[in-house]
Order: sequence, then structure tokens, then C-alpha cells
Amino acid sequence: MSFSAPPDLPSLFTALLYAVHGVKMRLSQSWPAPAAGRIAATSTTSSAESGLVPLVFEPLPLGSIQPTGWFKDQMQLMADGLAGHEHDFYNYVAHSSWLGRDMEYSDLNEGLPYWFNGMVYLAYGLNDERLKDQVHSAAGYILDHQWDDGWIGPENKTARNFWGRMPLFLGMTGLAEANATWEAKIVPALHKFNDLMNTMLNDNYTGYWYQKGDVLNDNDTDWGRIWHQDMLITLQWLYEHHRGDQGQMLLENMKMLHDCGLNWEDWYNQQAYFGQGIDKDLNTINSNLTDDNYAYEHGVNVAQAQPALGDNYYADRAERVAFNAIPAMATPDWWGHQYMEQPNQPEAANLSSSPFYNTNSWGATFGLEPNYPCCTVNHPQGFPKFLANSYVKVGANGLAHALLSPGSASATLRGNKVTVKCDTAYPFLDTLTYTIDAEAPFDFYVRLPGWATIDASIKVNSEEVSPILDSETGMQKISLDKGSSTVAYYLPSTVRTESRENNTVSVYKGSVLYALEVTNHNTSTPPKPYDNPGFGDEYFNKCYYPPQSRDWSYHNTSRWNYAIDPETLQYHSPDSSSTSLANPLFGAGGPPGYVTAKACEIEWAMAFNGSVPGYPPNGEKRKCVGKVEKVKLVPYASARTHIAELPVLDLGG
Repeated sequence: MSFSAPPDLPSLFTALLYAVHGVKMRLSQSWPAPAAGRIAATSTTSSAESGLVPLVFEPLPLGSIQPTGWFKDQMQLMADGLAGHEHDFYNYVAHSSWLGRDMEYSDLNEGLPYWFNGMVYLAYGLNDERLKDQVHSAAGYILDHQWDDGWIGPENKTARNFWGRMPLFLGMTGLAEANATWEAKIVPALHKFNDLMNTMLNDNYTGYWYQKGDVLNDNDTDWGRIWHQDMLITLQWLYEHHRGDQGQMLLENMKMLHDCGLNWEDWYNQQAYFGQGIDKDLNTINSNLTDDNYAYEHGVNVAQAQPALGDNYYADRAERVAFNAIPAMATPDWWGHQYMEQPNQPEAANLSSSPFYNTNSWGATFGLEPNYPCCTVNHPQGFPKFLANSYVKVGANGLAHALLSPGSASATLRGNKVTVKCDTAYPFLDTLTYTIDAEAPFDFYVRLPGWATIDASIKVNSEEVSPILDSETGMQKISLDKGSSTVAYYLPSTVRTESRENNTVSVYKGSVLYALEVTNHNTSTPPKPYDNPGFGDEYFNKCYYPPQSRDWSYHNTSRWNYAIDPETLQYHSPDSSSTSLANPLFGAGGPPGYVTAKACEIEWAMAFNGSVPGYPPNGEKRKCVGKVEKVKLVPYASARTHIAELPVLDLGG
């Protein structure tokens, strides 16, 4: 059935580490051996000697990059929507145990840390004082209540677990980068916690599972072991920027976390990952999903656990996520979100039978918490993290636009102050215009996406130049003089298809996915709890919910069971080349441009008691049952009801 994640769109958390080597790749083979007791600390070990591989690109400090154009509009909608108001009313943030209250949806204590991790980046990405106050209030309470032995945050019902601290610390390091006042408070707190963590890990890896004294075995997949790489990112940040006298201890903790964490390196091979490859006919696949492999197969875990490399492939994937999957799963005003998204989703309503593992029947609807609350508290993620990684340093004298989007950046390169502003409607239009000021000559880089098969062109102050291309990273180097420069980057693209299972295709132009537009009407109700949708308004008896917070269902009003002839795909350009786009952008008719194709209806049955489309028919079962007609494909993120994996038929061009 068509109930997978959007085609070729991994979680944003995977790809947004494009700016750096993946965690595994930064750990060389020259680790210090774990010791039974405390290791004497030293701060004299160089990065090469320590086992940390140098970064491919150096991220800019949080706050150095600001969104502009349509991207700023969307982030402002996040601030004005659910993300920016959870601190005001949502139980698992406003009344969290991290803030001295009693609300948690699990004993992992993850709710507020998830929110905090994203909100720091949204607040400082927009330079929004109201959101900063939320972040500072939460950080202040948490740091003021650090335990005497160094533990940070509440304890769960059984024992201490590192899990919730991992996303919290990612937010804390961002806050420390963005604000020197908070850096002075956060760094000593993390050092104190690192000291305690060393003691815990040396005591039979305490903190990786619930009960102290448990014996580690190969099947132990308690959650602390699953995302160890997130804690490694914090420890690497401390090691490189605030090592103090803990250098050796930081390295030892990294090694123990890695060695006792899940073996993701072994999982990512063709033999282990979903068996012996994939048959192109989905009807013949025998899934080997098992409880034993659950930690490796849980979608969020899979994305979080990949190491991301500094190559062009991951940047392309990051853009696909940001321009397609992320906005498609939110309402245009950013007050509601989905838990489960389907590439073939003719409606987003309460399902008569849920095809999704461990998900209720409301999981495909949009709202406050259509399923497990983890996605609600993570609502501030996505665009803010994409923004923070969109510009990066290259060596000592280079600045690169790595994730293409409208935005500005400020950086100091060997004492040379550089500012860059990109005015663009990319990815919906093909031109990016940069206004650049520098106190001295420097190297500017723009990324050439992997899908770019038509010659791109770059002009500096109206003169065409031939940049130097690095084929691995996709970076094109342009040497600029001091003073002001204008760089015009023309990045044309054509409509293309990518093969999917059961002889279907997905349609792209550039990094934008196009889907059959299924028209709909919507209905809404007050928010309801994920675990008892019939409970009603009294669910929020300890707080309030604002009137903007609603639960939405989308019901299709047009046919969806089409096959297309890919030879007839045609792109229709917008009438205007303005970089000013609609706001909200990701609603019906919002993004500019669309695609048409010849198509016909086919017999394509629903499955799971009529809940979702079944596997597309193959072979002789695929045939027209209606006349050939022209259909419209629109940007995926603008259509809450859509078909994005389209069966193929030859309709005579």
C-alpha cells in the first residue's frame, strides 16, 4: 500500500548535518582505551592526535544567518503558529517536569528537550525577542536546578537516562554560540555533566538503560543507546571550542558512547537493511520487520543515526526535505501537523483501519497531536535547522552557500568581515542573485546540485565567469575582490522523472516534487489527545488552547486513480519572475509554476478497508478505464491531498 514516507525524502535531521562530517566519520581509529576509573584530563591533544577528523565545512555560529524572502515568511509563520506558542499552552512544554511541573508523555523526559532544540534555532534564526525570552526562561530554570553531582533535568521513574539530555544539549550548544551571556552559563554546566557522565559510563555504562546494574547484551536496545551520535555532537563541540581540562575525558566519553551504542555502521548494508534488496513489484515483498529490529527500523531513529558526509548528495536530499516533505506535513499557517505522511494520499482523514505500525487512525490528519506528541514538541525543527546550515565556511578564506535558499549571512574570515545576501525565489524559479560586501578578497562558493544537467551560468558584476567545480561537494569556487560585488547565479532545470516501485514515477523539476493535485474540502474540530480522541475539550483542563489550534481533516473531491504518460510532461512557467511569493506559500495555488501530462483513470483499488490506496496494479491489470485527459501536477508541499508516485502508461504521446 502507498503508505511509506514521501519518495526519496529522508528525515531532515539526516541531511541537515551536510555541513560537517558524520559522527562516525569524525572518530578515527586512535581512540584512548576505556579505563576502569577516571582518566586524568589534558587539553594539549591536537585534533589529529585525538581522533577527531577535521570538518569538511565549518558551520557558522547560530545567529550569523538570517532568512529572507519566502523563507522568512515561512519561519515567521512558524513563530506565529504552533511552534511559537507551545511554551504558552502545550502541556508537555508549558507544564513540563523540566520546568518544575509534572507533565510528561513518557518516562524518557524528552518533550521539552525536543521543543528546546528546535526553538533555540527558530528564535535566533529570526532574531525574535519573544521567542528568545521563551528559550532563556527554559534554559535559566534548567541550569539553575542542575543537581549537585552534575545531572541536568528531572529523573524518570526508575533511573537516570541520557536520552532526553541529547536533544537538550544540541539546543544548549546553539544558544551558547549565539549568546555570550549564555555561553558563560552553559559551558560550565556541560563540563560538570560530562564529569558525571564519565563516572556513570565507567559504572557498567549506567545511563544507557533504565535499571542500574543491568547487564548489557546484544539485544539491549534501550533508547539511550539509539541516538548516541547526538551526544557525540555536543561532546565534539565542547572538545573543539571549550575543552578546558577535560580533553581526555571528553574523548573517553565519546568512545564509550559509540562503542556501547547501537551498531548503525553494520546495519547500513544491503544484507541487513530490509533483507536482500527490493523487488520492483511491491506485492511480492515479504517484510522482515521484527520487534528485534525495531530500534533500527523506527523512522526517526533511522534518520538520526546516519552519518552525514560533506558531499553533494546529502545537500540535494536536504533541499528535497525542506522544500517538499517538511511543509507538506504542516498546515499552511503552521498551526497543525501530520504524524504520518503518504506520497499517495487522496485524503487525510480518520481512517477506518490504520495501515501504519503503532499509529492510531487519526495519524494522517493535521492537528495539535494527531498521534504521539513527539512530533508536536518537535514542531520548531526543520526550517530553522536548514537555515543554520545554509551557509558554511570553507577553509580559512572561503564562504559557501551550501543549502540554496533566500537568506543572508555574516562571517569573519581571517579577520575579513564578509556579508552575503541572496535574493531568490529558488527552488521555484531559477535565478539566485547575491549582493556581497567584503573588507578583503575572499573565495565565495555556490553549490551546483546533482540534478543540474543543463549548463548553469555565473556572472560577477555582469561578467560571466568560469568557476572551479569540486565534483564531490558540488561547490563552485569564485574568487572575489574586496568591496561590493554582485553575483548572478542562473540554475536552470527541466522536468524529469525518477523510478519508483511497481512501474511508477515521481516527477521533479529541480528539487521540487510535483504531484497530482487532488482537490478537497476540509473539516475541523477542537484539539483532541492522541491516545483518546473521544476525550474532548477537558483534555486541556490544566491549560488552554488558542482558537487557532484545530484538528483538520481533508476529504478528496476529485478522482485520484490516474496513470500518466511521462512523455507528455510539460512545465508551465509562472507569468512573473518576481522573488516575492505568496504568503502563506504552501497552500493551494501558492507556489508558482505547474506541470501537465496526459493521463487516464485506471482500476486502482483502496486497501485497509478503504483507508489508503493499494499497490498500483502492474502488467495487464493496468489499463485505462476512462478517456485520455490532461491532468495538473503541482508542487507537492502545496497539496494536502495528492498522488506523487504515479503509475505509467503509454498513451501515444
